[in-house]
Amino acid sequence: MAASKLTFFRRLLLSSLFALVAFSGWSQSKINQYTAPINHPAINVSSPYVSLEGRSMLFVSDNAEDNILTVFWSTRPDGINWKEPAPLPKTLNGRLNFLRGYSLSPDGRQTFISTTKGGGLGGYDLYVSDLKGTYWGEPMNVGQPVNSRENEACASITTEGTTMYFMRCTKMDAGKASGCRILVATRKTPADRWQQPSELPSTINTGNSQAPRVMGDGESLIFSSDQMGGKGGMDLFITKRQGTSWSKPAPLDFVNTPNDDQYVSANSLGRYLVMDAPTKTATQIVEVLFPTDIKPKAVMKVEGRVTGPANPASPYVNLIDRNTQQRLQTVRPTKEGTFILYLVEGNVYNVVIDPEEDNFTFFSREFDLTGEKISTLEKLDAVLKPVAAGDAIELDGVQFKQHSAEMTEASKTDLRKVVRLMNGAPSLRFDVEVSLYGYQTDSLQSDPDLTEILADTLHFTVTKTSTDSTGAVTTETMDSVAVHKTYHNDRTQHQAIEVVNYIIEQGVPADRVKPAARTFAAIPEERKTKVRLISRQQ
Repeated sequence: MAASKLTFFRRLLLSSLFALVAFSGWSQSKINQYTAPINHPAINVSSPYVSLEGRSMLFVSDNAEDNILTVFWSTRPDGINWKEPAPLPKTLNGRLNFLRGYSLSPDGRQTFISTTKGGGLGGYDLYVSDLKGTYWGEPMNVGQPVNSRENEACASITTEGTTMYFMRCTKMDAGKASGCRILVATRKTPADRWQQPSELPSTINTGNSQAPRVMGDGESLIFSSDQMGGKGGMDLFITKRQGTSWSKPAPLDFVNTPNDDQYVSANSLGRYLVMDAPTKTATQIVEVLFPTDIKPKAVMKVEGRVTGPANPASPYVNLIDRNTQQRLQTVRPTKEGTFILYLVEGNVYNVVIDPEEDNFTFFSREFDLTGEKISTLEKLDAVLKPVAAGDAIELDGVQFKQHSAEMTEASKTDLRKVVRLMNGAPSLRFDVEVSLYGYQTDSLQSDPDLTEILADTLHFTVTKTSTDSTGAVTTETMDSVAVHKTYHNDRTQHQAIEVVNYIIEQGVPADRVKPAARTFAAIPEERKTKVRLISRQQ
């Protein structure tokens, strides 16, 4: 859209948003304007679709021959700096396409378009193209039952690649669509075919619902409609899946205008909504902070690799809810030993990798996604090997109740694996080492964590002098005792004994396992307790 045709209202929106930045004291800006090479003061860019991993983006630009609106592609391999955008190849760009019906797979390695090119099933069909190195392959028809005799566009895929939201419309041309409803299709794995799609409920499909965008959490869905009230034209709405039902759609009034508001996106961190907005010279791409009450949950992608076993695909990778001990997912690595997991904000998880062999070490790592700072990508290298003297295994899943030496019930998951390992390596003995980072002391119990007491007894002599009624002076010597108390938070020895006792209760001989404890200074923000299993020669 040319800058001269932008309405007063959309200019007013951007001006208001920038004013909020100027006068707010927030640590996160309410709006960030993309810089070069994405935005340019003399080039119109719009309708951004950012992949959920946030490293690829498609958008429409008039920076092409004869200023023809063209879909461009850019990447940021380092996760920070966008590379110079380039037009998608002619096989993915063309006048037969529904211009803004494109999208990206979560990892940015597939592009979906909507086109009437030959070989379709009728009307506009969804096609998919795979990235092969640095080139996009020939687009292939997604096929039935997703495509039909009607018009399909705007595919949006969940992080794990097994659910697709898209729109099916009675009318569509290169620039607009009408009579649309949103459908969802599923498949067992990303390698399988899509199953028969179904329409979302009537609270969402009210007559013309378009451009579905599923967020990284798989629960939040943004779409547009001109049949649900609002500020005018196509407005943006958000609904959240709750089990098998969907919440009542809520308008995104923090960005809706009297104009058409449709083609937006967000990466899996879910902090900002990426959209276009006008400036004095051109339409540019910005990101606007989600209000906290509707913000999608952030998602962390865990890319893992298992090495050690003769068959790297043999171990079991378990994703466990640390608080409930519910096993959320179990997968096996590929033949190369790789695996991918997706963790949703608001929970604490344990990733536990179990070998098939009893005498092999296992792997356990905790991910706490309850804080403010969440990474969108973490990489794990899990080495599984026959246990040998001197090996140290981190037991991230072993935790203790607050201000206590008592284990949590969830700790027993890791400890059962410890028992299995010990039984599989009868020639070794083991130390359970509990380390406290953040040892504290005080003469007063100034902190609830100072549950332990050190008592120092001081013996000393007191001499008492007195005078009787006759004036005679007598001196009396007495022995006295004073107790000096020091409060501290070192429960490591008791915690180690607690773990050892549980292991012995599971049948491991007492002479094969013993407790060990260590303490270290640390600032309060870095205070933590770590548990390790160390193998020793008998």
